[in-house]
Amino acid sequence: LEGDVIGDISSSSKVACGETSFVDGNVTAGNAELAGKVSGKVTVKELLILKSTAKIHGDISTNNLIIESGANFNGACSMGKEEVQDIADVEDEE
Repeated sequence: LEGDVIGDISSSSKVACGETSFVDGNVTAGNAELAGKVSGKVTVKELLILKSTAKIHGDISTNNLIIESGANFNGACSMGKEEVQDIADVEDEE
């Protein structure tokens, strides 16, 4: 993704957001690599990579997390398969 998105992004596979991307909404994915700005909740089942240019303003829930030096993250973080699966189950019920 390069550009602006107002709304949620959801993918059962991988979401990749470039340096110029801005997401004003929640991101839900199997895996994600974020290099741009996200204002919302990020829920990733497996691996979330925050590149050095990433700016995240919202809570993160993931199984595995890599944060490169320079990345900016403001919010709560929960890790582990149980927490991520619980969140996915709640989203499925909605």
